[in-house]
Amino acid sequence: MKFGIIGREQEMAQDIVEGIKSIVSDIELSCMAPIITRPCEVDKGAFGREGELCFIFTSPRGARHFIDRFGLPEGKTVAIGLSTERLLESEGVRVWFRPSIETSQGLAAELLPLLKKYDAENDIRTTLVQPTSDIAGLYLKECFQTNGFDYFLVPIYETVLNPLFSKMLQGLSRCPDFFVFYSPSGVTSWIEAIKNAPWVVGNTFLAISIGPKTTEKLEQYGYKNISEAASPHPEDVVRVVVDSIKRE
Repeated sequence: MKFGIIGREQEMAQDIVEGIKSIVSDIELSCMAPIITRPCEVDKGAFGREGELCFIFTSPRGARHFIDRFGLPEGKTVAIGLSTERLLESEGVRVWFRPSIETSQGLAAELLPLLKKYDAENDIRTTLVQPTSDIAGLYLKECFQTNGFDYFLVPIYETVLNPLFSKMLQGLSRCPDFFVFYSPSGVTSWIEAIKNAPWVVGNTFLAISIGPKTTEKLEQYGYKNISEAASPHPEDVVRVVVDSIKRE
């Protein structure tokens, strides 16, 4: 029987678990997020910039932290993907833009010309603010600043290893056949957590990634048996897991 772990909280991974089990019957699945987050200190004036603001949310977690601490964003709101958009809209936020390609590169490529046109037509200057984690990448900031926009990266939460994740791995009698990684930080946490596990990761272990940045991080740690989902959407994660199992 195959055994795999979905690197996400149970409630967020339920659709994936049900989707996989509806196709593959001889399988055991567990769910556990490798990381947890906690609020970090934020300058009170971080979101009081001059001009018309555009908030960039690059994850449901970032959107959740922002709304819980600061309320609804006052300005245009951009969501990098469908899950982030759904969370924002469930809280009453109108999402102004979501790219068709759910990556930082896709967001920049589609949003940049849209904002330039918007500013020119309305004779304004949009200031971009990205509430995010303490380990966020700089691609979006550098891209928009290079094109003349003021862009502020504001860490509002920090990411740390989930102690329950380490405990779960240490309690396993063998290495899982596959693990679904949702972020580069999740990969780093996995590497840290397996140091004390009573088993080693063998050559047959399959690392499933939900995007290019996560795949890149896996490759940095020497993983070669990697399957990348087309997107983080549950249906795409289910598809890559099932297809990978069938190939073996």
